[in-house]
Amino acid sequence: MVKQADGRALRRLAGRFRVWLATERKPEVLDALLELSDEELSTFALDQPDCATTQVVRTLIDRSYAKRGNNPPLVICLGRLAARLADMAWLIYRDDDLVRGDAWRQYAAALAGSGEYHAASEACDVAEGFYSPVTSSDAVYGRALLALTRGHAFYYLDRVGDALRLIDEAAHILRPLNKGKYVTARTTYAAFLLGSGSIKAAAAIFLETETLARQVGDSEALAYIIGNIGGCYARLGRLPEARRYLRRAIDEYQRLGLKASLLKPRTSFVRVLIQEGRFHEAVSELFEIRRAYLELQMPVVAADTGLWLVDVLYLADRVTQVPSLCRELIEVFENKKLPREAAKALAYLNDSLTRGVKQSDVRFVRDFMILLGANASAVFTPPQPLVT
Repeated sequence: MVKQADGRALRRLAGRFRVWLATERKPEVLDALLELSDEELSTFALDQPDCATTQVVRTLIDRSYAKRGNNPPLVICLGRLAARLADMAWLIYRDDDLVRGDAWRQYAAALAGSGEYHAASEACDVAEGFYSPVTSSDAVYGRALLALTRGHAFYYLDRVGDALRLIDEAAHILRPLNKGKYVTARTTYAAFLLGSGSIKAAAAIFLETETLARQVGDSEALAYIIGNIGGCYARLGRLPEARRYLRRAIDEYQRLGLKASLLKPRTSFVRVLIQEGRFHEAVSELFEIRRAYLELQMPVVAADTGLWLVDVLYLADRVTQVPSLCRELIEVFENKKLPREAAKALAYLNDSLTRGVKQSDVRFVRDFMILLGANASAVFTPPQPLVT
């Protein structure tokens, strides 16, 4: 057991946590709870049993889900805390595998939503283990939602066939259970078709689900669908229609206050600007998108956006600005706690400045940042020995 002094600290922590539960103010208490050892968290749960109930875990799950698309680090924090508290509650009371499955499923979804696909896949395995002994209809529903998250992770781990199969199976299960989640499954399937190059097939599903999203009144799903229809039209060269749909998606996300989700149609809109040859506008928009990702504490995606910005400067024939922007990019990310391999990639870019940075250098580093976003264990290897 922890010492008496630690017990007093845990009671103070419990009081702060109850304040957060009631008001959502001062969320730093969540990080403090996650820093506790398993023994300390177990003591916390025993001393404050209301903090270890299914209701509190469900509150954490619900709040993690509600904040998706707006605050990725907090979404992960809430999901992780829900999973750990659910585990502690089970160890104490020895019941409710369902809530443990739901908590780990939400944690997996939070990880996948932030691009941590390997960790998400592992969390899915844990959740599946908790669901397996439960036979209720709630468990069937939870497993279907888990399949969506696992499919999301598999897609970005280059298991596209498995991803599409899982999501299609989940859609069939969800159709009679929850129309809104069925729409989510179908739109996810369409998004992965789009990513695999099946643009017309993806567009057909998105157009079909647009009507369904309106019927169920899901504004967030509708914004996502409209944005993807715009992305499909952009890739099909139907630029006026792409622009119209993307503007609608941007406006809807702004209305909903979903800051992270808003950046996806804005990124697609940049592609439209580039296709139209409006490079200077694309540069301005990318500056804003990069700033927004930094504010959301998503440094790897922000770095990728910054590298894309440099690439567009070449297209805009603003080559003289490239070295200064590369230096500024490196300075911005020095204090952003980038993963080690991302820092190595930017160090390579920094070294390339001494020998005259080329567009191929920028694209090589950007390709790695995209890979790192999908695979956190990727290792950066320079394309050639650096010339000193």
